Amino acid sequence: MIAFANLVSASNQTQVRATLVSLLVGMGIPADQWRVGGPLSSILTACSYILATASLLIAQAIGSGFLGIAKGPWLDLLGQYVFGVTRPPAVAAAGQLTFVNAGGGVYPVAAFAGSFRDSTTGQYYTNTAPFTVNPTSTLSGVNFQALQAGSASSATPGAIDTIVSPPMAGVTVSNPLAVAGADALDDATYTILCQSKLGALSVRGVRTAYAYAILTALDSVTQAPVYPVEVNRYLVSASSHTGTVSVILASPSGPASGTAIAGVAANIEAIARPDTVTVTTTSATTVTYAPTVTVWCALPPGVTAAQAQAACAASVATVLANYRIGGVLASDDTQSNFQGLFGGSVAGACAQAIAALGGTYYSSQGAPDLALTPGLVATNGVSVLVRVLSTGVMAS
Repeated sequence: MIAFANLVSASNQTQVRATLVSLLVGMGIPADQWRVGGPLSSILTACSYILATASLLIAQAIGSGFLGIAKGPWLDLLGQYVFGVTRPPAVAAAGQLTFVNAGGGVYPVAAFAGSFRDSTTGQYYTNTAPFTVNPTSTLSGVNFQALQAGSASSATPGAIDTIVSPPMAGVTVSNPLAVAGADALDDATYTILCQSKLGALSVRGVRTAYAYAILTALDSVTQAPVYPVEVNRYLVSASSHTGTVSVILASPSGPASGTAIAGVAANIEAIARPDTVTVTTTSATTVTYAPTVTVWCALPPGVTAAQAQAACAASVATVLANYRIGGVLASDDTQSNFQGLFGGSVAGACAQAIAALGGTYYSSQGAPDLALTPGLVATNGVSVLVRVLSTGVMAS
């Protein structure tokens, strides 16, 4: 009997060619002695490429029937036609712009006619509603969105700083608040979403039903998906034997917005809450994690300490933006009663950043553990200092 692992594992071209040669030799045909580049050897090579491609398609098609094995477009088909769940697409960053006119010009701009740029990332944005900038005035609350969907369209406060068109003499633009885009769900998260859909089919209030309601909720005002831009972490209480289920939400920056909470609560009420159960939906309480972390490393030529520091800070920010509400429970005996944020995660983020730059990470200090209760989420206040070691001598 063929092992299931073999059914979902494709053979590459080299393996297929070796099998063909072995079969031909077994039939008395000296395929192993054919001259490389000769007509017969070349035909055999071409056939092996075709059969290897077919092997890959067959393995993917077989695997597409099993959640946890299916990948990419095959997983999309499985999720849509078997679980009734469409993979959420990438989301473009959106927010509000502020214009300051120091001159006397009047600048009316039709919807989607403006073009604005983040000079650091090169991302472009446009206004989604008409507006007019009047002389010597400040105009706030101009709605905009990125032209490109995905996390690359995110912008820090004030980063959108360039008016591309139409020309506005004496006018400056900025985004007072950070805006975040999101990539399409990766395969692992999409698989969880499909699994959670099964819980939503139950009337017994299983925990995956709440997870599915959170992952598919819409903002109560914008009607945009709240996950993962407004809510990227959640915690559902472990037991509803008291008749009350507590759902705690957090965004990448820490607290969840009121409209996101309202949207999640409405979706839980619509598809997850069983009769006789009360559900409370709240934002996580934030606590700032603000140590100064010093990193010692060696960097390749052309990479500066400032670049390494920026890379480490970005890597740490990503870790903290996704760290579990309430932290994690220690898995070893030395800290068996500790639950929270482990400083080793921050050090590891710095190590990964240095490695990505082609450098060598040696050590770091100043990243303590932070105890967290189930309703707390850590927000990023970390400062990173990079010390570059060169021929055994520390330099800043």
